Order: sequence, then structure tokens, then C-alpha cells
Amino acid sequence: MEVARAKALYARRSQLKLTSFEVTQKAIFRRIAEFLLWAREKYPYQVITFEEITQVVHGTPRLPQAGTPLVKSTKNAIPTANKLLLEEHGVSLIPLLGVGTRCEVNALDMAKHTLPASAARLSTARSRFRSLVRLLPSRAELREQALALGVGEEQFAEDLEVIEWAKNVCEKYVKAETKLALPTETLALPPAPCLKTVKKLP
Repeated sequence: MEVARAKALYARRSQLKLTSFEVTQKAIFRRIAEFLLWAREKYPYQVITFEEITQVVHGTPRLPQAGTPLVKSTKNAIPTANKLLLEEHGVSLIPLLGVGTRCEVNALDMAKHTLPASAARLSTARSRFRSLVRLLPSRAELREQALALGVGEEQFAEDLEVIEWAKNVCEKYVKAETKLALPTETLALPPAPCLKTVKKLP
């Protein structure tokens, strides 16, 4: 399987002529971004494997094997390259899990791939957020925990202030999210109380 994959990569490499790309950037993540933008123009919709990206941005004479430290370091730099592409070029990467990635080509490409993937991640994060909100204890539960830990009234009041603040923030975020509004743009959240003396409760 690995031998067949390697042969296929070598054959495709000669057809795509990826090594004709000229590196001009110093930082690896910038090299990746620059190369993938070039590949987007030269070979739109073509997924570039992690091994191919590694060879081009590092200038290795041969195609590196999957799983090598150099390939792993390239994969680790791809999220930073994606952030750079999005911020400076308005383009996002479309990954092929375990194989490689490519730049989105146009608005249709974004609608078909980037947006659904982002929506799925948002849904997962929202579900986890709501689960965490439900774990916040009530005032009675906090009092019971404080008594069990031997926490004094002054410390309990400080703990309660922080937890009530957190609950207030969470409730506003959930409410804003339900209305499909962006919390950072629509909410004036209260400043967090001082956390220096807060004792962690189990």
C-alpha cells in the first residue's frame, strides 16, 4: 500500500510540477501559505499532500515519507498558514483528512466545503458550552460545598461573586447565540471580579 502510494505521488508530482514553485518567504508557515496560493492558481481544486508541501517549502531533494518529523512539523504549521491566508487574502484551506489540503477557489467552493465544516465545529462547541453552563452549581450547592471545605463567610462571598458573574456571562452568551447574534458585538459584558483570592471548589 505504501509503495503504491509513493509511486502514485512521484508520478503525480512530475505531472503537477510543484517543484517549479520558487520560495521567497523565510517563515515556514508563510512559505506554506505562499505555495498553496500558487497551487490554487496553477492547479485549482487539486489537493496537495503533506509530503508534497513539505518537499516544496523545505526544499528537500526527494519527496519525504509520511510520518517523518519534517512532515509532522509542516502539518503543525498549516493552521497558522490557514490563519494567515484568511486574514491577509480572504482565503481558507480545505483539508482532506490525513492526506493534505488546498485553498478554496471561489465562493461556491466556500459554500460547499468551508462553511459547512465551520458550522459543524460551531455546533460542537455550542453543545459543549451549554453542557458546561449546566454544571455550574446553585447557591445552595455552593453553600454546602463551602461548609464541607470549612470556607469562611468572607471567602464564600468572594467565591459566590465570581461564580455568579460567570453564570451571568454564560446566560447572556447563550441568549445571544439563540438569537443568532454575535455576543462580542451585541453584549456589554460585566468586568470579571478579582480572582486572586478565589478558592477552587470541587
